[in-house]
Amino acid sequence: MNRPKCYLALKPIINQTLFDRTNVDDYFKNEEKLIFSNLFVGCHAQFLDDPTEDQHELLLMTLVEYCQEADSSVRKDIVDVIMDNDTIVQNIVFMSALNGEKHLDMNQCFEEFILELKAFLDGGDLTPKMGHFFLMHFRNFEDIKPSDYVNYELNKTEYNKLISQYLSRQTNFKFT
Repeated sequence: MNRPKCYLALKPIINQTLFDRTNVDDYFKNEEKLIFSNLFVGCHAQFLDDPTEDQHELLLMTLVEYCQEADSSVRKDIVDVIMDNDTIVQNIVFMSALNGEKHLDMNQCFEEFILELKAFLDGGDLTPKMGHFFLMHFRNFEDIKPSDYVNYELNKTEYNKLISQYLSRQTNFKFT
């Protein structure tokens, strides 16, 4: 499957969150199976058990750390991923126009969002709107079931199938 190169910037986020590893490709050079991290399994179970929880805290913590440490080319790829997912961006801008204390119109909210992305490119700090973007981009993270895998282990084929859904433009949204 061909995908824009920018989506590869998301792979370390997924790897760190799910497996507590940033470079799974190197890991598979010497190993046949990859195991979900205990931290992910525990946090994920807690996330699923709490019906009031609407944010995957481990994913957000990983995002913040990764973005702060990312070099300028990775930050540019992250912004490219965001801009490639215009449906999510439009939703975020719309929600900020509705919820904003400044009473900005849609164009002003979009300009504000673009300024936040430019600030991210310069400094690497994840903004709340970017965090919201990634929670939506990884919207079905809660569907990951480590217990579906024997001993919580995946082979390379299973791993590639699991993460491929997050390494592409997100479509088929229904915001209700």
